[in-house]
Amino acid sequence: MTAPRLRSLVGALGLGLVLLPSAASSALINHATSSTLRTTTTAHGVTTTNRATTTTTTHVATTTRVTTTTKPPVINPTPWTVTVGLPPSAWPTDIFPFMSARDASAANTLWFQHLMYRPLYWMGTGNTPALNSANSLALDPVYNSTDTAVTITVKPQALWSDGSAVTPADIIFWLNLVAAYPSADANYLRPVAGVARSLPDLISSVTVSGNSLTLNLSRPVNPAWFTANQLTSITPLPSAWDIVPTTFSSTAPVYTTSPNALASMSTVSGGCHSNSWIGNGNSGPGNGVANTHDVTGVLSVATVSNRLMARTCTEVRDVMTLLGRLRSQWAQTSSLAGRLFALVDGPWRLSKATDSELTYVQNPRYSLTTPSASTLVVTACGSLSNCARLVATGKVDWAPVSLGAIKSPLDLAHLSLAQPSAWTKAGYRISAAPSWVDPSAVINTVSTSGAKGSAGILLRQAWFRHFLNSITSQALLVKDGAKGAAIATAGPVPGTLGNPFGIAPPTAALSLAAARQQLAAHGFSSGACVNATLCGVPVATPLYFSIIVDSSSSALTNLARSLAGQWARVGVTLTVTPIAHDQLVTTVLGSPTKWDFALWTNGYLYSPNMYPSGENHLATGSAFNVGHLSDSILDAAITASLTPTGNLSLYDATARTQAAEIWLPSLVTLYEARRLTTGPINPLSPFMPESWRR
Repeated sequence: MTAPRLRSLVGALGLGLVLLPSAASSALINHATSSTLRTTTTAHGVTTTNRATTTTTTHVATTTRVTTTTKPPVINPTPWTVTVGLPPSAWPTDIFPFMSARDASAANTLWFQHLMYRPLYWMGTGNTPALNSANSLALDPVYNSTDTAVTITVKPQALWSDGSAVTPADIIFWLNLVAAYPSADANYLRPVAGVARSLPDLISSVTVSGNSLTLNLSRPVNPAWFTANQLTSITPLPSAWDIVPTTFSSTAPVYTTSPNALASMSTVSGGCHSNSWIGNGNSGPGNGVANTHDVTGVLSVATVSNRLMARTCTEVRDVMTLLGRLRSQWAQTSSLAGRLFALVDGPWRLSKATDSELTYVQNPRYSLTTPSASTLVVTACGSLSNCARLVATGKVDWAPVSLGAIKSPLDLAHLSLAQPSAWTKAGYRISAAPSWVDPSAVINTVSTSGAKGSAGILLRQAWFRHFLNSITSQALLVKDGAKGAAIATAGPVPGTLGNPFGIAPPTAALSLAAARQQLAAHGFSSGACVNATLCGVPVATPLYFSIIVDSSSSALTNLARSLAGQWARVGVTLTVTPIAHDQLVTTVLGSPTKWDFALWTNGYLYSPNMYPSGENHLATGSAFNVGHLSDSILDAAITASLTPTGNLSLYDATARTQAAEIWLPSLVTLYEARRLTTGPINPLSPFMPESWRR
């Protein structure tokens, strides 16, 4: 979102590390349900039952008609506490699971909110990017024969911690918030050329029947994409969160924008938690119809007849967002925020929250994967090296490992590593796992920093972006930048985890002679422009740029330095500037013209939206397109991949040709866990302590 979905921003749209418990099992442990499936093969390469589909290991999204039998949860009879160390990039800032790009980080979602508030659908089964039916709050979605409607049935065992059921109204509550205030949702994409590209614009109407709701869509969709990237973005919200100040008036709205107003605020129900949806995608932004606008001026799918309710839902979002940022009150049940956020539908409930420690206790109502640990304690490490020290001194059970800890070659074929003796003797296991990411550095197409102020002009030219990628040797980056602990790549669609989409491997880098010839053909010589007509920039403009890198990661710094060394051979200067994580994020978001390239984490993390189609971070205007790329050719390929006949091969090939990013190797993630802590290997759902056993 990660949210988060996420190139990781603000905590940063992603940790870059995928931390896993010790490798005791390669299959996901399902303690809650067993399923009976009837299947036949059909389009999209998936298997179906009446257009309900399940996946093979080569596909991301799955949809199925399932017969579910509840089993009693397996509970460790002896209560125990599991302790975790996380670096600064994984420390949360927001607890409310409806976020704009400002807050939609992996730190807030994957490592925090998902412990307490489950998304409607959970992705990642074992080592495959498939729908995890067992850990989803609803049965697998069922699409109609034309892919224009999808029915969602909430599982009967999905409960809030007060014992009330998760219902379709909890889902519509989320939909009403995004219908009222689309620009506040990190995953929202405005329509392009009249084509709706995301929720809620794709929904024409919503019908409810018992524990099921049907989303009638405004156009046919690719079910694999819609399940993995749209339905996973929905987080059911409880009715208790549907609040506005008693003084709020939708006819003359004064929105709550300051946390100071919350101290003495009395509230009433807003009415957004309902079985009635306030939008209509048949007459919304995707069709160019001027319905209503949100408070930022973005055209909304909320209908004119529901404009007053849209204003109320906007205030609900504003109030809950402000409460969600009050970390000191998250676990204080004497406060309004503490009382509201104590209501959870996930396996854990927050009982303590400080700037350096988070403590969780079991939610006894959660039965999908019941924790065996009674308490989870998360400690802020301060840095990856400090995380390692906490492990070495036995103060945590589980923590990330820096690539700098590698003392012997990594066997990528088997994802194994010779054990560092100090950790082995202390009773820890170090293991490795690939990541499901678009591994890349961001290109800032609006920069006025490098190249004597002309960096953005050069970086907006597809040939120059392509040239920079063509002189980059993935093999050298793997060898020199990552000590072998990485997988070479050359585009946005991951080739890891068995390469499920059949993505072509990277080609060899250009020879020095060929690179210099290409530069000369575009008016450059000896690292500077000599022909303004060919260059597109003034004569004497130097090929001089800088890249800001998260200083807390030695692996990323090493990759950047290896990149700089390769570019220098053909006269392109790249200065590597390591800066603190928070400063980097502030610069990227707050000073869009003052940086050329940026590298934090290992790129855009496809989670929980695991269908790697690029609309969230490379499409024009998308929330995580922080390099402000606007490429109509790439936009068309992205939009095509979202349709029933779309595929990822065309999108990946187009992104390579248009050179949307500087592609880097996909770093293999290292993690360490005390040997007594066992659980499933699941690189795609990285932080699931409820599945750990001892």
